[in-house]
Order: sequence, then structure tokens, then C-alpha cells
Amino acid sequence: MTFIDELQELQVRRKFYISVANKQSNAAKALIRRALGQQWTDDEEVRAKSSARASRIYSAAINGKPQKPEDEAVAELLAADLVVIAQTVEIVDKARHQVELQMKRIVRQFPVYPWAEQVHGFGELGLAVVIAEAGDLSAYPKKGHVWKRFGLAPFESRAFSTWRMKGGLSADEWKTAGYSPKRRGEIHGVVSDPLFRQQTVVKGRYRQIYDERRARFSAANPDLRPAHLHQDALRIMTKALLRDLWAAWRGIGPVTTLGRA
Repeated sequence: MTFIDELQELQVRRKFYISVANKQSNAAKALIRRALGQQWTDDEEVRAKSSARASRIYSAAINGKPQKPEDEAVAELLAADLVVIAQTVEIVDKARHQVELQMKRIVRQFPVYPWAEQVHGFGELGLAVVIAEAGDLSAYPKKGHVWKRFGLAPFESRAFSTWRMKGGLSADEWKTAGYSPKRRGEIHGVVSDPLFRQQTVVKGRYRQIYDERRARFSAANPDLRPAHLHQDALRIMTKALLRDLWAAWRGIGPVTTLGRA
């Protein structure tokens, strides 16, 4: 088994624990919404407010924070249930943390790690997840293939975020495009978001790429919402990072030399 194989197996376990925690969270919020009296016949605005309130109650309960006065009665009613959920999520999160520690230890063995270590915001876990989800980057002839793997390349001249927002692709076209929402979500959570935050602090080159893209895209599309502009600029920033990682990986040499029995 190679180091890449190990990372891929650990990533499967990591995503399993994330899924378990999310299911517990969603189930608890559904229970809270029921206690709040939410009905499936409620209009969209009422349901949205109820869902937001349920999330607030759940977050306070799971983090041991005081409830808002108007939420105290419902939180008290479900106190025993929320304690069980909190304990379950804590156990699951600890197991996930142990898996992530293993991934971080392994990724330090890769020749490309010293390069990645110099990039503010691109941590060990981010690198580990990229390798686990993409495999050996030497197998990708062009940087565009890496972008496609993570749902960052345009399809028919449009970003996937635009296709998802406006629609227009058939099920077969989505399949042809090879887009994976879960993989795209992974790269956002462990690469794009922390990279943006840290690059903002240090005023790094990837934040500069973000700023330049956002300014150009905003000027060309003055009617777009700030959230859309942000996501587009994040995509371009992440593409730049993966381009540089791909180039560094190929320049250092094939990772197959890390194989072990």
C-alpha cells in the first residue's frame, strides 16, 4: 500500500464521521423544529424562520452556551435529548480528529510537503484531502484536469456554481461533466475557505488573485450579489493554488517513490 492509498482510505473514514455528525445534527434540528410547532403546510417564510431558530437552539445546546430567553422553554423540553446528541457528536468528532491526525502525519512524508508548508492557509489537512481525492497529481497531464477533478473548471463556458444556480444541464450532462458536489464541498471547506482567511491576514499572493478577479468580475457583472462575486473569486483563487501545487508536484518528481509494502 502506498501513502496515497493510505490517505484515500483515511479520507473515506473521515467523510464517514462527518456524515454521521451531520446526520445527528440534522435529526436534532428536526426534533427542535417539531417542538417549535413547524408544519409542512407552513409557508416558506415561516419555515425559514423556524429552521433558523432551531439551528440557533441546537448550536447553543451543543456548545454549552446559554439559550435566548424565548428559546429556553423548548430547550428545556428537549434537554435530555440534546445531551445525548451532544455526547454522540463529541465522540464522533474525536474519532474524526484522530483520523485527521493520521492524515497529517502521512502527508508530511510527501516531497511536495515543504512547498505546501510555505503557503499560508494551505495546511496539512488541505494537502492531505487534495491528494486523497485526486490521487497522484503526476497522472494529470494538464492543470485543467486537476481543476475538473475538483469541479473548478468551467463547463460549456460556465462555472458549475452558475449551472447549479440557474439550471440548464440534464442529468447526462452533469454525468459527462464529472461534477461531484461532495468533492467540491470538501475542497471548499479544507482548502478555499482557510486559504482565503489566512491569505487575508498575511496579504498573500492568493488573496491578491482573489481581489483582482473579484474586481474584474464585479465590473463586468454589476448586478451580481456579493455572495456570488465572493464564490467566483474563491474559485479562481483555488484554481491558482491547485495549478501551483500541480506544477510543484511534477517538478519535484513522481510520488510513486513513496510506495511501501
